[in-house]
Amino acid sequence: MVFMLNKWKKMNAYDGEFVLQEFHAGSEMAVGGWFGLGGFSKYFLENWEFKKLMSGDYGPATGEQGTVMRYTEESLLADKVLKPLEDFLHGIGYSGYIDVNCIIDDKGTPWPLEFTTRPGWPLFQIQQALHLGDPIQWMLDSLDGKDTLKVRKDTAVGIVVSQPDYPYSNVKKKENTGYPIFDMTIEDATKNIHLSEVKMGMGPGKDGKNTEPCLVTCGSYVMTVSGVGKTVEDAREACYKTFKKKVTMINSCMIRDDIGEKLEKLLPDIQKNGYCKDMDYC
Repeated sequence: MVFMLNKWKKMNAYDGEFVLQEFHAGSEMAVGGWFGLGGFSKYFLENWEFKKLMSGDYGPATGEQGTVMRYTEESLLADKVLKPLEDFLHGIGYSGYIDVNCIIDDKGTPWPLEFTTRPGWPLFQIQQALHLGDPIQWMLDSLDGKDTLKVRKDTAVGIVVSQPDYPYSNVKKKENTGYPIFDMTIEDATKNIHLSEVKMGMGPGKDGKNTEPCLVTCGSYVMTVSGVGKTVEDAREACYKTFKKKVTMINSCMIRDDIGEKLEKLLPDIQKNGYCKDMDYC
């Protein structure tokens, strides 16, 4: 830590103050909720992010490479770190999604790491696989004090699909634009295919000679693929099955192939302290 602080100082990497957080060992877990005039929706989103670029949690940290999530009406973590904020959120006139990531220590105490007061990516895309009904309607209803959000109570797993030079964004857009996504149509962008930096363009025709209209990339953050199931393992299997069946790219397509696996050990650890007791890995 001292080495890195000195190196950043020599490089003038940071100008101003910074926060040095106290370390707490434990299991990472987040919970979020939709907040409106009537308070929180009855459904809370418990979720687990995978931030490192490569499988096994190696490589540089990214915003998020994939996430496991589920909606529940009974969330011990929400009881401890979200519900106590309700009066404050009403006081500032807040509306929308709010999420807090925590470390849960071996005694069951949650230590908040950060709040996210917006729909994060790819979390928001993966949520769409669990939402039912017209999203515009239930969001409008929330502003009017009514909770009409309806969700699937299954588990969802999602993965980010990217191409170079992700995650750095050092190249100009034209350098990662125009690469075809074969055999995928706009109609495939359903609840489990969530397009991001994609547009219509021209790609190689099936005859190998002429070009024809197709979906092409227009950036390095290409799409998110999700899957839903009764257990984490079921959702993982559905997610990667959809990816293998639907996504064919030629420019060094990148994903993590282990999203959700660490919950096999993590879930029993946090369930000892009363969290997620009704959630199964397999």
